[in-house]
Amino acid sequence: MEAATANIFHLSLTFFFMVLLTLGTSAAGVASDTLSNGRNLTDGNTLVSAGGSFTLGFFSLGLPSRRYLAIWFSESADAVWVANRDSPLNDTAGVLVNNGAGGLVLLDGSGRAAWSSNTTGKSSSATAAQLLESGNLVVRERDQLNTGVFIWQSFDHPSNTLIAGMRLGNNRQTGDAWFLSSWRAHDDPATGDCRRVLDTRGLPDCVTWCGGAKKYRTGPWNGQWFSGVPEMASYESIFSSQVVVTPDEIAYVFTAAAAAGSPFSRLVLDEAGVTERLVWDPSSKVWIPYMKAPRGVCDDYAKCGAFGLCNEDTASTLFCSCMAGFSPVSPSRWSMRDTSGGCRRNAPLECGNGSTTDGFVTVRGVKLPDTDNATVDTGATLDECRARCLANCSCVAYAAADISGRGCVMWIGDMVDVRYVDKGQDLHVRLAKSELVNNKKRTVVKIMLPLTAACLLLLMSIFLVWLYKCRVLSGKRHQNKVVQKRGILGYLSASNELGDENLELPFVSFGEIAAATNNFSDDNMLGQGGFGKVYKGMLDDGKEVAIKRLSKGSGQGAEEFRNEVVLIAKLQHRNLVRLLGYCIYGDEKLLIYEYLPNKSLDAFIFDHANKYVLDWPTRFKIIKGVARGLLYLHQDSRLTVIHRDLKPSNILLDVDMSPKISDFGMARIFGGNQHEANTNRVVGTYGYMSPEYAMDGAFSVKSDTYSFGVILLEIVSCLKISLPRLTDFPNLLAYAWNLWKNDRAMDLMDSSISKSCSPTEVLLCIQIGLLCVQDNPNNRPLMSSVVSMLENETTTLSAPIQPVYFAHRAFEGRQTGENSISLLEGRTKLGLPPIGGKPLPCLLDFVPTNLGMLGGNKEVAIKRLSKHSGQGVEEFRNEVVLIAKLQHKNLVRLLGCCIHGEEKLLIYEYLPNKSLDYFLFDDSKKSMLDWQTRFNIIKGVARGLVYLHQDSRMTIIHRDLKASNILLDEGMSPKISDFGMTRIFGGNQHQANTRHVVGTYSIFSVKSDTYSFGVLALELISGSKISSPHLIMGFPNLIACAWSLWKNGKAEDLVDSIILQIYSLNEFLLCIHVGLLCVQEDPNARPLMSSVVVMLENEATTLPTPKQPAYFVPRNCMAGGAREDANKSVNSISLTTLQGR
Repeated sequence: MEAATANIFHLSLTFFFMVLLTLGTSAAGVASDTLSNGRNLTDGNTLVSAGGSFTLGFFSLGLPSRRYLAIWFSESADAVWVANRDSPLNDTAGVLVNNGAGGLVLLDGSGRAAWSSNTTGKSSSATAAQLLESGNLVVRERDQLNTGVFIWQSFDHPSNTLIAGMRLGNNRQTGDAWFLSSWRAHDDPATGDCRRVLDTRGLPDCVTWCGGAKKYRTGPWNGQWFSGVPEMASYESIFSSQVVVTPDEIAYVFTAAAAAGSPFSRLVLDEAGVTERLVWDPSSKVWIPYMKAPRGVCDDYAKCGAFGLCNEDTASTLFCSCMAGFSPVSPSRWSMRDTSGGCRRNAPLECGNGSTTDGFVTVRGVKLPDTDNATVDTGATLDECRARCLANCSCVAYAAADISGRGCVMWIGDMVDVRYVDKGQDLHVRLAKSELVNNKKRTVVKIMLPLTAACLLLLMSIFLVWLYKCRVLSGKRHQNKVVQKRGILGYLSASNELGDENLELPFVSFGEIAAATNNFSDDNMLGQGGFGKVYKGMLDDGKEVAIKRLSKGSGQGAEEFRNEVVLIAKLQHRNLVRLLGYCIYGDEKLLIYEYLPNKSLDAFIFDHANKYVLDWPTRFKIIKGVARGLLYLHQDSRLTVIHRDLKPSNILLDVDMSPKISDFGMARIFGGNQHEANTNRVVGTYGYMSPEYAMDGAFSVKSDTYSFGVILLEIVSCLKISLPRLTDFPNLLAYAWNLWKNDRAMDLMDSSISKSCSPTEVLLCIQIGLLCVQDNPNNRPLMSSVVSMLENETTTLSAPIQPVYFAHRAFEGRQTGENSISLLEGRTKLGLPPIGGKPLPCLLDFVPTNLGMLGGNKEVAIKRLSKHSGQGVEEFRNEVVLIAKLQHKNLVRLLGCCIHGEEKLLIYEYLPNKSLDYFLFDDSKKSMLDWQTRFNIIKGVARGLVYLHQDSRMTIIHRDLKASNILLDEGMSPKISDFGMTRIFGGNQHQANTRHVVGTYSIFSVKSDTYSFGVLALELISGSKISSPHLIMGFPNLIACAWSLWKNGKAEDLVDSIILQIYSLNEFLLCIHVGLLCVQEDPNARPLMSSVVVMLENEATTLPTPKQPAYFVPRNCMAGGAREDANKSVNSISLTTLQGR
């Protein structure tokens, strides 16, 4: 009977909803922002708030078939709230219904409820749903439309975004909590693993949880900001923050500033648990990031354990230290940077029987500890707080409750998550009397003061004697080291295959290395392989390194050791491991590398537990990073380098899981245009060797391509090449090919990435992997093509051919006897210190003996800076230090420098063909630049900029790219020069501001160089300057002329008449298209240089349509007198004489 009744009720309810669907399809009832009683909102229609700021409607993310009801910011379409985040609709038949009883219901095409507001029956009168200008979707009774009384509101049910007016906290009356929950992925709004809550135990504190663990804590509210986020105070002009404490609620809320035109702001919790504050810039139509948390290592929850203090200013040594009166629980683990065990007291507290001799030491300027185990009294004074803490033997510390010094917070038990911050609060830590040394220190000072004057002369004398002896001893040691170093340099210079052997690499003594590794203790050993063992060590300056000690019987002899020292010292790329020093001591040969924390790739993808750490975006980043590293070795470094032993154990991962190729002992270096060779000594690892190398000893850049293909398939599948678990196939290649040809390629994907993967990217990687492992080397793509394929999913790929299968054998997947293994782990922020600690051989005087680099009739180009040039100390330092660290075939090489009084000189490599403008803008010489040469120059400059912006160890913006700063070598290959105006960015910074552009405030980023590149490309195509009067009659400049020809379908008219008979129309049209994309007014519309390289290397790439660029009006002079005079850069930057329209 009950079942029958339920069926009748269900049918009635379904019928009722179907009737509602037929009442109308209007998106709104009485207004565009309102859904009135009994009306519905269908897919394709929207509600728009009264001021137009927010929109309610249906949208898709990821798969087009998944439809969601959401509220988004109208100008950017960024969702701020999703209703059915865990129950997506499968088609566009969904409808939102106001059922007239106070409830909103989202129905799918069959009439089933996918989501509801759960408020049906809460109102007996007619209701309306309204989207407010604040972005809040509310349901209220019709007669209360202009009141703040709501039956239901979306602000009470946040997703991953907090906007002005929303709350984070608790409703004390109902017990409901307002919190953010992350999306499952960037294209999947389903509830993720992370949430951000307001912890109201103790003082209010915003906490991010991921799973069951705390990830980050803002620090308690101090009355004006959260104590760990002092920068909140600087944003008061944009939005104000407050923590509201009333009998009804305790909540964090932010509101837009009262000033008119205050921009929109939102707080977003992403799938990794990172919270970012974004502010809308209406002029550029982009969200500008204002702050992000966690920001660094010290923001990791409880980084330093109990009673530990974290300080990011001590990153070069150790982030963590113990509070005064405490010491590490495990000193040995702290020395290995494992500080999670925290600290313990040096002496127990002396408290009991109603008395104590304890006192307090003040730790100033910190984010207060987690207050979960604290008691709070906002009415007490600080003196009362101190007395209460002393009277309670369990109290370990106290502090004021707010930044003004009022209130009392007392901690019971361990204190965790304390770090130094700007504008931090004072924490008073309780210590035993024996640990309170401040008074004793003051007494000692008073006693010592009268004696200081009498002892000063004696101490100075002793110091001078000691200094003299140290210098004598140091001189002897230095002599021995010089003798050793000369030996190794001669040893390394036995062949001139690498050219200049001026190694800017320190020689480290064997004694220093033995001390750093605790005499090569097994406890310090990180791993071992065919060529020896790798140890972790700490040098005298506190820097952690990985030391590779070659075994005497390893088989790595003079050639391999020379390779690894000379080669890596000359390579500079963010995806290559850095060599920091070397040592030869008798039969001992040692290499000192940077220390990387996350071991090697094989430790993750072949480990059942660890493989879950690498989600698909991380794996895809690793794949692209290895590809870019190989591209640099094969094409973009000054040498053509073939690794010959690429495998997962030789791909190391840094703290951000970015890959670094290591172990260059087997590498071979080619000169000129040589790209292949033969050897009778096959070295490497079976399974990763290409067939032609394993069988015939023939190797080329395509040998590394084969190895890359194997690694790519291993990363996707988490299966080793030898497939021990799949006996039906001889190896992974056979298995992958079988799945591919049977249209089951996605079955190769490991289950650990099924939730985070992009099917399109996975299939792209599998196809590229199969292309890379083809039997014929000529059928394998070059790494430049591989990078292009990975960066551009629209590229049309050729179909792979069935690869050759090696027979399954017991030793497959092992190393050959001569191969080495690298298990370098950890990380160091060391640079590559050159000889003598200087950035390069910098001559401080015109002393002939210091000009050894100029000997042997070596031609050089010397740049002598005018005393009035405007290039000051900062610019000169930029050009010296920066170029000395850059290594790319399309960047000019700096050989030396000189400072003599006011004279500043730079010694460069000599390039016989002068600069690009010398040919391009001279009618008698431009014929020497045929189209193929110009196209090669365009591509070379683009690759050089990609290295500066993305692939070097620093993000570098040139800021003065022009034809006169592009030098040409004897083969007319381009080299970017003149780095005096560059700016260097660290980490993920890509944009900055400056007032040093002729007194006018300006924003510059990597897109600034992109614009300059676009102008340069158009100049190369046309053979005309940006402001050439003979070309642009009727147009303000070359850009306007090019745009006019382009939009009228006459782009071919832009081509330089000199090359009319010998240019490729497709390449020309491609270049002008790319040039116009690069000079678009909105920097966000300009492509990154990595995308430009992809466009230039692959004519099949689909390019977006350029928008009309901004034109500039020529004038004869500029404010402040900044001009461009032919080939010279004066003042702070060279500006083409153009004026904004």
